[in-house]
Amino acid sequence: MLTWIRKYRAIPTFILSLAGIGLMLYYDRCNTACSYLQGDIWGIDLKWVGIAFMSVLIVLTFFRQMQMVRMLLAGGLGVEISLYAFQIQHDAYCPFCLAFSVMVILLFILHYAVPDAWRENRRYKWIYFLGELHLPMLKNRKLPLLLVTVAGYLFIWLTFSGSVTPAYGQENLVLIPFLGKGTCEGILFTDNFCGSCRWFGAQAETELKGLIEIGISDHDL
Repeated sequence: MLTWIRKYRAIPTFILSLAGIGLMLYYDRCNTACSYLQGDIWGIDLKWVGIAFMSVLIVLTFFRQMQMVRMLLAGGLGVEISLYAFQIQHDAYCPFCLAFSVMVILLFILHYAVPDAWRENRRYKWIYFLGELHLPMLKNRKLPLLLVTVAGYLFIWLTFSGSVTPAYGQENLVLIPFLGKGTCEGILFTDNFCGSCRWFGAQAETELKGLIEIGISDHDL
């Protein structure tokens, strides 16, 4: 079974990676209740970072660079742990981000390999529980992937800039726009993160401006 998985794991890797890219593209165009969750790395939207991550993974898998694939996925685990902590801290959860993280975890499990350190009489075997990385520059020494995961966590912790406050929630209530003046007041409630509501708000604003221009009175209302 394990031999079969190793032989054909490129196919599910491509499928999961493409699904992750599609998920981020859909999230970029979909206005949902969690769309006010914003994040970037050095000014680059986190959604595009996720798309780049999956694209590199596809390329590495195509050229059978499995050591690099494991290293990339181990770093991705660290990033996802940091983003989990961010969402828990602010009690705001993005289903798209959570679904993307599940794909990263599944990909890591798919490419997991039992480390040689567990078969050898070494000290501190526990640090190899995520696997190991054999790079030519390390000669015969093998790097615990746990260190790569920690590096991924620290990288995103130092470079990530996120916000969970909608743009309109950051404004003072005095700045709420109004149209016209008079003794009669109408209040329009809408949700800027709902596509239908945003369309209705734009239509209603146009109609109200038209009524004001023709001089509608309180009696007419």
